Amino acid sequence: MTKDTTRTPLKRQELERCRKAIDEIDAKIVSLLSKRIEHAAEAGRIKEKNGFPPLDPVREAEVLERVVAIAGGRLDGLQLRRIYTRIIEASRSVQQMPEVDFSGLPSCRQAGTKSAGGAK
Repeated sequence: MTKDTTRTPLKRQELERCRKAIDEIDAKIVSLLSKRIEHAAEAGRIKEKNGFPPLDPVREAEVLERVVAIAGGRLDGLQLRRIYTRIIEASRSVQQMPEVDFSGLPSCRQAGTKSAGGAK
């Protein structure tokens, strides 16, 4: 068996530096996604309260076009659209989730009862 001389400690350090940078970026992405989901949930409440339709295909298409334009060709447009389609799906899902109280049960308002265990 021959020794692999391409895996020097210096190259390993370089790889670890790149991985650390990726981990830091991932933490920022997760934080931003969390904020985006919070705003999507708020938008869902506004839609429900004001009788707006829950789905807005025009808005979703605008988001996809905007992020591709923001990338300016630095990222593959198809891949970016796929990523953002998933993000939009996650945003939609929080707009359709029932409200829950501290016990994890559907809230009284959502369940249509006077109390979580009460009768209608």
